Parts: sequence; C-alpha cells; structure tokens
Amino acid sequence: MVERRFATGESVFRHGEPAEECFVVHSGKYAVLLAADVASGPARRAVTYQQGGAFGELALLYARARSAAVKCVAAGSLF
Repeated sequence: MVERRFATGESVFRHGEPAEECFVVHSGKYAVLLAADVASGPARRAVTYQQGGAFGELALLYARARSAAVKCVAAGSLF
C-alpha cells in the first residue's frame, strides 16, 4: 500500500481514464464529480468522501474506464 498526498484542487483521476487502482481516504476530503452533458451544464458533485471512505473500486472491478472524476477539496492523503 502506498500513501499518495493531494493538495486542494488537485485531480485524483478524471472521467474516462483507465482504472488501475482504488483508494481509501486517510485524510482530507475528496469530491466525486459526475460528467456534464449539454443538457445538465457543468459537472456536479455526487458525493464527498472523508477519512475511512473508499472510492474507485467499480471501474477497477468491472475493467471499465472511470465513470466520474475525483478532485481533492481539502488537502490530505489516500492509500
């Protein structure tokens, strides 16, 4: 397990990228942003994860590209 640090505003991964790992939140806050389409406008926040939360597993399990983006909204680290 490798700890990765993220600054506020930094992207963890983007919509459409290949999935190579999933993440567990050690510290900070991370927002899942759903992709925008023409009708809905800009990306919208689906959920925010904090310490103990986990994300990114579905694309990894199903061997699919990322279906959402994740951005750090409060500096911290992930495993």
